Amino acid sequence: MSETLAKCARAVIEPLLISHFGEGVTEEVWVIFYKDTSGVSSELNSVDRDNA
Repeated sequence: MSETLAKCARAVIEPLLISHFGEGVTEEVWVIFYKDTSGVSSELNSVDRDNA
């Protein structure tokens, strides 16, 4: 789930980042984003279980 979220966000946001900051910083931004969203999937799964 988190990988899909990150890919969708990258598809939308990356052109904006490149046009504003250039291509040099985008890879570093995505590495940080992937790390930050890696726990989202497990958090969403626990919320789904709690609401069931």
